[in-house]
Amino acid sequence: MKVLIAYGTRHGTTEYCAKKLEELIRADIDTVRLEKGKTYDLSSYDMVVIGSPVYTGSFLKEVTGFLLNHRDELSERRIGLYVCCITPVREAEVYLRDLFPAELVSKACATGIFGGAFDFQKMSVMERFLIRRVKKVETSVSTLSEESIALFARAVQEVCPES
Repeated sequence: MKVLIAYGTRHGTTEYCAKKLEELIRADIDTVRLEKGKTYDLSSYDMVVIGSPVYTGSFLKEVTGFLLNHRDELSERRIGLYVCCITPVREAEVYLRDLFPAELVSKACATGIFGGAFDFQKMSVMERFLIRRVKKVETSVSTLSEESIALFARAVQEVCPES
């Protein structure tokens, strides 16, 4: 099985998850950080895993663009979807369901909520200010779940293999 892990990231948490999945999934894998305005050739992939952080209730523009530009190609492949956000799991489930196109969510053979992080060292002054004001968080914090990442990788291996 040939797998593409395509992700967007701002401060590295979603990238960390993509790299972890690359280690855990036993397949021929390419991992790519999505770039705004760029198109990708998906023709050689049996499966595409797409990951995005959630910022202020939205995906990054590069992830949204990838989903729009490759909608038809993605509908022809096995799909895995994951989100990284520091919100409670129930809220993150809503983001996963509502921010990814409904047809991809309904056909995804693996979905994951991996948690998130506020890494004050990687944030701008304005981001730190907003996090302190809105989320009432004063220092770096992580809710990243290694177990959730491993369960997702296992689902890709067991539920999503080639037909």
